[in-house]
Amino acid sequence: KPKKQQQPQQKQQQKAKAKAAAMPVKKAALKTKESSDKMKEKLAAFSAAQKVWVGGLAETTTWKALEKHLAAVAKPKVTNIWKGKGCVAYESEDDAATVIATLNGSELDGKVLEVDTWTRPEKKAKTVKEEA
Repeated sequence: KPKKQQQPQQKQQQKAKAKAAAMPVKKAALKTKESSDKMKEKLAAFSAAQKVWVGGLAETTTWKALEKHLAAVAKPKVTNIWKGKGCVAYESEDDAATVIATLNGSELDGKVLEVDTWTRPEKKAKTVKEEA
Protein backbone atom coordinates (compact mmCIF):
# COMPACT_ATOMS: atom_id res chain seq x y z
CA LYS A 1 0.00 0.00 0.00
CA PRO A 2 2.80 2.52 0.58
CA LYS A 3 3.70 2.19 -3.11
CA LYS A 4 0.28 3.54 -4.12
CA GLN A 5 0.86 6.65 -2.00
CA GLN A 6 4.26 7.23 -3.59
CA GLN A 7 2.92 7.22 -7.12
CA PRO A 8 0.84 10.41 -6.73
CA GLN A 9 3.81 12.07 -4.99
CA GLN A 10 6.12 11.02 -7.81
CA LYS A 11 3.69 12.44 -10.37
CA GLN A 12 3.53 15.73 -8.45
CA GLN A 13 7.33 15.86 -8.31
CA GLN A 14 7.58 15.17 -12.04
CA LYS A 15 5.07 17.92 -12.78
CA ALA A 16 6.97 20.33 -10.54
CA LYS A 17 10.26 19.47 -12.28
CA ALA A 18 8.69 19.92 -15.71
CA LYS A 19 7.23 23.27 -14.67
CA ALA A 20 10.57 24.44 -13.26
CA ALA A 21 12.39 23.34 -16.40
CA ALA A 22 9.96 25.34 -18.56
CA MET A 23 10.41 28.53 -16.56
CA PRO A 24 13.93 29.48 -17.77
CA VAL A 25 12.86 28.92 -21.37
CA LYS A 26 10.11 31.52 -21.04
CA LYS A 27 12.50 33.99 -19.40
CA ALA A 28 15.10 33.35 -22.09
CA ALA A 29 12.52 33.96 -24.80
CA LEU A 30 11.58 37.27 -23.18
CA LYS A 31 15.23 38.30 -22.90
CA THR A 32 15.80 37.40 -26.54
CA LYS A 33 12.82 39.53 -27.59
CA GLU A 34 13.97 42.43 -25.42
CA SER A 35 17.55 42.24 -26.69
CA SER A 36 16.27 41.99 -30.27
CA ASP A 37 14.23 45.17 -29.79
CA LYS A 38 17.21 46.97 -28.22
CA MET A 39 19.42 45.88 -31.12
CA LYS A 40 16.88 47.19 -33.64
CA GLU A 41 16.92 50.55 -31.84
CA LYS A 42 20.72 50.68 -31.94
CA LEU A 43 20.83 49.80 -35.64
CA ALA A 44 18.11 52.36 -36.45
CA ALA A 45 20.51 55.11 -35.38
CA PHE A 46 22.69 54.36 -38.43
CA SER A 47 21.91 55.11 -42.05
CA ALA A 48 21.64 52.23 -44.53
CA ALA A 49 24.94 53.36 -46.10
CA GLN A 50 26.71 52.81 -42.77
CA LYS A 51 25.41 49.22 -42.45
CA VAL A 52 26.77 46.04 -43.96
CA TRP A 53 24.83 42.81 -44.50
CA VAL A 54 26.75 39.60 -43.84
CA GLY A 55 25.46 36.25 -45.09
CA GLY A 56 26.70 32.67 -45.03
CA LEU A 57 27.61 32.62 -41.33
CA ALA A 58 28.10 29.28 -39.63
CA GLU A 59 25.52 28.49 -36.94
CA THR A 60 28.34 28.39 -34.41
CA THR A 61 29.68 31.85 -35.29
CA THR A 62 29.21 34.36 -32.46
CA TRP A 63 28.79 38.09 -32.84
CA LYS A 64 32.17 38.55 -31.14
CA ALA A 65 33.91 36.30 -33.68
CA LEU A 66 32.26 38.19 -36.56
CA GLU A 67 33.16 41.54 -35.04
CA LYS A 68 36.78 40.47 -34.58
CA HIS A 69 36.93 39.25 -38.21
CA LEU A 70 35.51 42.53 -39.53
CA ALA A 71 37.60 44.71 -37.19
CA ALA A 72 40.70 43.68 -39.14
CA VAL A 73 39.51 46.24 -41.72
CA ALA A 74 37.36 48.69 -39.70
CA LYS A 75 36.04 48.57 -36.14
CA PRO A 76 32.26 48.01 -36.08
CA LYS A 77 30.04 50.15 -33.86
CA VAL A 78 27.20 47.57 -33.65
CA THR A 79 27.21 43.87 -34.58
CA ASN A 80 24.12 41.66 -34.67
CA ILE A 81 23.68 38.05 -35.79
CA TRP A 82 20.54 36.01 -36.46
CA LYS A 83 19.91 32.75 -38.34
CA GLY A 84 23.20 32.64 -40.25
CA LYS A 85 23.07 36.32 -41.21
CA GLY A 86 24.30 39.50 -39.65
CA CYS A 87 24.08 43.26 -39.75
CA VAL A 88 27.06 45.38 -38.83
CA ALA A 89 27.04 49.17 -38.47
CA TYR A 90 30.09 51.39 -38.95
CA GLU A 91 30.91 54.97 -38.01
CA SER A 92 31.19 56.06 -41.64
CA GLU A 93 29.97 55.07 -45.08
CA ASP A 94 33.62 54.77 -46.17
CA ASP A 95 34.31 52.16 -43.47
CA ALA A 96 31.30 50.13 -44.65
CA ALA A 97 32.40 50.33 -48.30
CA THR A 98 35.96 49.30 -47.42
CA VAL A 99 34.73 46.28 -45.42
CA ILE A 100 32.51 45.16 -48.30
CA ALA A 101 35.33 45.50 -50.84
CA THR A 102 37.89 43.77 -48.63
CA LEU A 103 36.00 40.99 -46.85
CA ASN A 104 33.38 39.81 -49.35
CA GLY A 105 34.32 36.19 -50.06
CA SER A 106 36.52 35.89 -46.96
CA GLU A 107 36.29 32.83 -44.72
CA LEU A 108 35.13 32.64 -41.09
CA ASP A 109 34.54 29.44 -39.11
CA GLY A 110 34.88 27.34 -42.27
CA LYS A 111 32.24 29.29 -44.22
CA VAL A 112 32.66 31.78 -47.05
CA LEU A 113 31.07 35.08 -46.10
CA GLU A 114 28.93 37.20 -48.37
CA VAL A 115 29.46 40.82 -47.34
CA ASP A 116 27.26 43.34 -49.12
CA THR A 117 25.44 46.64 -48.76
CA TRP A 118 22.55 46.76 -46.34
CA THR A 119 19.14 47.06 -47.91
CA ARG A 120 15.98 47.36 -45.93
CA PRO A 121 14.23 43.98 -45.73
CA GLU A 122 11.24 43.85 -48.05
CA LYS A 123 7.92 43.31 -46.34
CA LYS A 124 5.78 40.65 -47.93
CA ALA A 125 2.77 42.10 -49.67
CA LYS A 126 -0.52 41.04 -48.20
CA THR A 127 -2.64 39.10 -50.60
CA VAL A 128 -6.23 40.14 -50.88
CA LYS A 129 -8.64 37.26 -50.88
CA GLU A 130 -11.33 37.48 -53.48
CA GLU A 131 -14.80 36.60 -52.32
CA ALA A 132 -16.78 34.38 -54.68
